[in-house]
Amino acid sequence: MGRTKNIPEGLYSAAQAIRRLGVPRSSFYDMVSKGKIEKIEAPHRSDGYYRKSQIDEIVRAKQLFILQYSTKTSEFAKATPDDALGIYDVGVSLWGKAGTPTVETRLEWYKSNPEIDYIVKQEGVVTGYISLMPLKHETIEQLMLGKKRGWEVTPNELLPFTPAIPLECFVMALGVRPGLQKHEKYVVHLFYGAIDVLESFAQKGIILDKFYATSNTPEGIRACLDFGFQEVGVVPGTTRKQFILDISTSNTWVLHKYKKAIKDRH
Repeated sequence: MGRTKNIPEGLYSAAQAIRRLGVPRSSFYDMVSKGKIEKIEAPHRSDGYYRKSQIDEIVRAKQLFILQYSTKTSEFAKATPDDALGIYDVGVSLWGKAGTPTVETRLEWYKSNPEIDYIVKQEGVVTGYISLMPLKHETIEQLMLGKKRGWEVTPNELLPFTPAIPLECFVMALGVRPGLQKHEKYVVHLFYGAIDVLESFAQKGIILDKFYATSNTPEGIRACLDFGFQEVGVVPGTTRKQFILDISTSNTWVLHKYKKAIKDRH
């Protein structure tokens, strides 16, 4: 396999491209020889490099084809490190590379708290996800005021889901990749899966105090309102709206299972 260090930004090594595409090595080089994948020659390197944009586009097209004709039902699950790249792909499809934490950033977060991401997946392809991040209050304040963006959150600012300790969570992301024929189905699956996650937290004695979120997209704003968040203002200097869900006072249907599970523990 080719070296993976000191690779120019925007390019993959052969080993990375093969792993990204999920194809046998022989099939990859067959695609290169037929001109389906461009090889960028580099001095003193037999493998060369391959454009990330081209490889990623092939992956996306393959995934959309699989999802279009799949007859299997989607599944909701807690994300694992193996899902980080799929989550990144969904984020890029919704918010672009500049607005999406890198795979490396997400893997570092998982070292502090491996229970922050939940996904909807079909045929092994991540179609949507939600990030529920328990954070220090000062970090949440910075996010709400636009002094910090999500991808700038460091692992030491992320808290574990510890029972009996009230936690504030920032909904870092919630979305389903665009262009899917079953888009609404995936959204609903994500919503109801998240509700079950909250119930499971309550059953473990995890106390959630408030949820926070910001959004400037119609889909994000609608999701916040559907979940019962209250709009409380606008992030200074932006068009992003601020939302808060106070769990102790809210009567939103989203929290019914959570509140019942908390009550049943006492």
